Amino acid sequence: MGGQENMCAVCGAGIVQHSGPGRRKKYCSEACRRRSRRLDSEKSTTRERRRLGLRMVEGLPHLAMKLAAAEHAQEDLVSLLERSRELIKEVELYSAGAVLDARRAGRSWEGVARAARVSAHTARERWSETATEDRLAAHLSACDQGACRFPTAISSQRGGLIAACEEPLAEGQMSTTHARRLLADALYFLHQQSGLALRDVAVAVGVSPSYISRILSGDRLPAWHQAEAMAAKYKAEAAILRNLWETSQALTPLPRPPLQRATERVAFALQGLHTAAGRPVPDDVHDRCAGVLSPKTIEMVLAGRCVPDWPEVSALVTALNGEPQGIRPLWEEFHYTWLRVFDQALPGDDGMPADGDSRGEPC
Repeated sequence: MGGQENMCAVCGAGIVQHSGPGRRKKYCSEACRRRSRRLDSEKSTTRERRRLGLRMVEGLPHLAMKLAAAEHAQEDLVSLLERSRELIKEVELYSAGAVLDARRAGRSWEGVARAARVSAHTARERWSETATEDRLAAHLSACDQGACRFPTAISSQRGGLIAACEEPLAEGQMSTTHARRLLADALYFLHQQSGLALRDVAVAVGVSPSYISRILSGDRLPAWHQAEAMAAKYKAEAAILRNLWETSQALTPLPRPPLQRATERVAFALQGLHTAAGRPVPDDVHDRCAGVLSPKTIEMVLAGRCVPDWPEVSALVTALNGEPQGIRPLWEEFHYTWLRVFDQALPGDDGMPADGDSRGEPC
């Protein structure tokens, strides 16, 4: 059957295109197709890393909650204004990061000025690229060294604000206090859903009913075997609690797991946050994350069928009252593992590993 020749999109080698049904070939070999997928993914990751606005905005909800907690605690005016200044400073850093992102994407100073409702001269003076890069680099370096103080006051679904300690947190960490609170919220939700009496759960765990009550209120942190026993009694998957429990204990998971395990870690961590938030339906989560993810995609992500890019994961975590910096190491672990497996494994017809496992694929 005759055909015409064109060029491989990766190496430029000739490809004979046969006439007849089917899609036209873009690559001369499976190796070139894999390389193209890998390069596209690496480009996406590089673009995401450059989004300084995203990195700067992730701390804002926590600073706002810290200020709200101080107001509820009726702290003095000096303290309230100091917390307000912290929030204003972070908002200014976010604005600088967002402008730098826009400039890197090709936005003109006139376009920046229109968005900021200032003159082009003022925009250049306020967000000079060299000065802005140095300013944000210094701030992010301080965060990497643990100098940034992320607030950990959170709003419990049972009402009230819980003020947490202000320990320094490096980027990529969730506070142990926040994780402990969310673990209690998740267990409380499961308990309420089960309809069981405290005594029934206490017998299954081997402790007193009052101790179970203190676990559910967040006053006591259960050992892992106790959390497992409670989950089993509630007929829930204990794995969804594992990330919250490990973080509350300041434990670090083992690096570089197999792809399916890396995918499960992300999915279980998100399911834990989803449970702590009271398991809102995908439509509600869609609204909370400002439509960044569709309800169908949210359902797939929580089911562990795919893992989206970091901006979408960050938005989902925030919508579930979590801390994005606490989930990011798990996402990076998945992304690295997926790239490694995709590049090295013998692919099947769909370009994924030949075992046919559909889990572990980016959205």
